[in-house]
Amino acid sequence: MDRRGVILGATTAAASLALPGQSHAQAKSLKDRLVGAWSLTDIYDRDKDGSEYYVWGEGVQGLSLYTSGGHFSIQIIAAKRDKGASRTPRMPVGQSIGYFGTYTVDEPTTSVKLKIDRCSFPGWDGIERVTKIALLTADELRTEGSPVHDPVHGDVVPKAQYKRVG
Repeated sequence: MDRRGVILGATTAAASLALPGQSHAQAKSLKDRLVGAWSLTDIYDRDKDGSEYYVWGEGVQGLSLYTSGGHFSIQIIAAKRDKGASRTPRMPVGQSIGYFGTYTVDEPTTSVKLKIDRCSFPGWDGIERVTKIALLTADELRTEGSPVHDPVHGDVVPKAQYKRVG
């Protein structure tokens, strides 16, 4: 092997050894991977026995936004609402929820703590809720919310799936 071949081989070997360290150093944090816009693809409640309830009905839509500065906004709106029930956009009709505030990510527990500033459900104004990240890839987010009490089904865990849109 000539001198040029030895140098090329040594350089290739050194570069391949450095790659695992570089990719590890470039790994994004959970928060960095969460930042962006997420469009709702599925949402349901699950009770302690594993039964699932699709209380939002068909055609539900929603959007979750997480900024790099630690702010969030979430809206979920059912499709089947009476369009003639209100004459002002300030008095929404039908099943919907919207809330916003700040968030922090807990890497070890793969969870997000939402500090809600305001919510369309006034009982959530000023509270904190924890959402577990069940799955987070470049294009998919699955969450499990804190338990809530449903008047029909009892205590349930809200579960949602999103696809990245921005």
